[in-house]
Amino acid sequence: MIEYIINFLETNFSNKIALMLISALPLVEIKGAIPIGHAMEISPRMVYILSFLGSIIPVPFILHFIRPIFDIMKRNETLAHFIDKIKSKANSKKVYKQFSLMGLFIFVAIPLPSTGVWMASLITSILKIDKLKAFTSIFCGNIIACLIVSVFSHILI
Repeated sequence: MIEYIINFLETNFSNKIALMLISALPLVEIKGAIPIGHAMEISPRMVYILSFLGSIIPVPFILHFIRPIFDIMKRNETLAHFIDKIKSKANSKKVYKQFSLMGLFIFVAIPLPSTGVWMASLITSILKIDKLKAFTSIFCGNIIACLIVSVFSHILI
């Protein structure tokens, strides 16, 4: 499914816009977008900027709208089960509430599978961490994650 979306974006948008949109996708984020940007032969500096901007765009929307969306989704029995799984995963990360902002920063800054701005935003909403402070931590963590992925992508590609 993700491959189909990426192919659609690459064929219907300029490389730079496609890269921003790819980096905004959950699961892909910067970890996938930066290597794709290098493969598109976009300059490394531009890859960094576009990937960072694209990946950070969804954060305010997730922080602001996810709780009301979850409340609506819980009215459906099948979706309620899905929401419970998401909340369970976020609650398993309660250590981030204890360390709150530093925990979110580290969670985003270390580019591992299932870490990144989407999951950090969900954790923030579910654990009811202050949104503005959390956004700042997520933003700064994403800067570091972009640097790490950029360096490794540049070395490997």
